[in-house]
Amino acid sequence: MKKFFSRLQFALLACASLFVMASCGSDDETSVDLSGETKEFLNGDMVLYTKAELAGVDKTLLPTGCPAIFNFDWVNKVDPNNSAANIVKLKMVNFQVGSMPMTASFECDAQTVTLDRWDQDEYKGEGWVKLQGLKNGRISIDNGQSWQPTMGDITGYYNINTHEINCIIDFNYMSIKANILRQTIDKSNLEKYDQLKEQYEIDLEKWKEEHGIVDPTPDPKKFLNGRIVLYSRVEMNGDDKTLLPTGCPIIFDFDWKNRLDPAHTADNIVKVKMEDFKIGAMPMTASFECDVEIAKLTDQEKEQYKGSGWVKLQGMSNGVISMNGSPMPSTKGNIVGFYNAKTHDIVYDIDFKMMGIKAFILRQIIDKANLEKYAELKKKYEEDLAKWKEEHEK
Repeated sequence: MKKFFSRLQFALLACASLFVMASCGSDDETSVDLSGETKEFLNGDMVLYTKAELAGVDKTLLPTGCPAIFNFDWVNKVDPNNSAANIVKLKMVNFQVGSMPMTASFECDAQTVTLDRWDQDEYKGEGWVKLQGLKNGRISIDNGQSWQPTMGDITGYYNINTHEINCIIDFNYMSIKANILRQTIDKSNLEKYDQLKEQYEIDLEKWKEEHGIVDPTPDPKKFLNGRIVLYSRVEMNGDDKTLLPTGCPIIFDFDWKNRLDPAHTADNIVKVKMEDFKIGAMPMTASFECDVEIAKLTDQEKEQYKGSGWVKLQGMSNGVISMNGSPMPSTKGNIVGFYNAKTHDIVYDIDFKMMGIKAFILRQIIDKANLEKYAELKKKYEEDLAKWKEEHEK
């Protein structure tokens, strides 16, 4: 009798297993080839509101997410062998939000398939297709210069009728994940991206204030060091020698070890040197250097330079100038400016205290790559200057 019940139990278990397998098999995802019209819409660059996580910590902070640029490409795939018509490459372009420590790009191939029974419970109505990643994701943290395979993946959903979209992206790298929030794609947001990003930063600062979050200011030494190209204007006795409103590229050197005054040993003092320059109608080559203290902003300065990360560049009035390579007696020239250790915005003025020479480093975001392109940038300035003179001499 026991043997009979044992066999009966085994038979029932086997039948149940077959039933489950059959049920699962009936819900298998099948590929879907979207129409040309649908592909034309879900194609190219677009802005999608996204939340980012790093090791499970929300780096976007705002519940509405951050605007990020994505690209859908039906022609050029991560894997060139993925030539099927229902495969699209989804790329997340230069993504850095909130307190993320790096800028990252990610791309992965995904195929369009039908929804299974569980997906249909959440994405109700007609027109939904699933974007099922092919686990061939790769990441770039150097502006797309090189790519590292991570086997990252995508799981998403898109409605061909309403253009709603919702995706989860697993970079499979440093526990980075991105969630494209459920939203209706608005193609016009691409033109407004800078405006939308700026609004996100403003809303983020308000959110932090409301929640009592104070960001520590990064150490300026980590980025503001070595030789950097900055666009600047130069005056002599009030006469603009640069002429172009965009300024001229000039090399500056930020040295945290060798100060002009050896007595300036504090850790927050940097020597700033404006390397040999001769621009526009200047009659000589000049250079300037001065010790600068990193200081806090006054309440009045905070009204002008809003947001976190700003520090003041307060010169120590010990500037030294060289003319045509020959050092001149100390002029007590000075530097006063501001630098954002988070965004790398910078702006400052230099008073040489000699021959009425002043330099105005225009507000800009430091681009360290410009040092390698300095000769090219200087040549472009000279060409633009020649055109400007030609236009204004007529």
